[in-house]
Amino acid sequence: MYWDDVSEVFVRSDVPRFALLPGYKYFHPWGHIFENLPRSALPAALAEIERFETTAPRDAFALIARCATLRLMGSPEAATACRLSVPPESAALYSRAMSYQAMP
Repeated sequence: MYWDDVSEVFVRSDVPRFALLPGYKYFHPWGHIFENLPRSALPAALAEIERFETTAPRDAFALIARCATLRLMGSPEAATACRLSVPPESAALYSRAMSYQAMP
């Protein structure tokens, strides 16, 4: 286990006593959005975003990740989820999310 002195706790999931703790396999609020995930993993990624949003509602990165995931899934909810006003530092990431097309 590692605590980063700011806000994150990192736990090894291969240690039996930590294996059942909820973690984030796909969504990392400092990381990438999901263009490289297989389509089959997108629902799990969306569930992780939703879990994150319960403690950090309106987080810009989570909103953009939700938009990207729904676009990749081809969900009709994407139109609403992607109507965002993002801070200038998130504009490039938002633009990339908006460029995504539904995966086959």
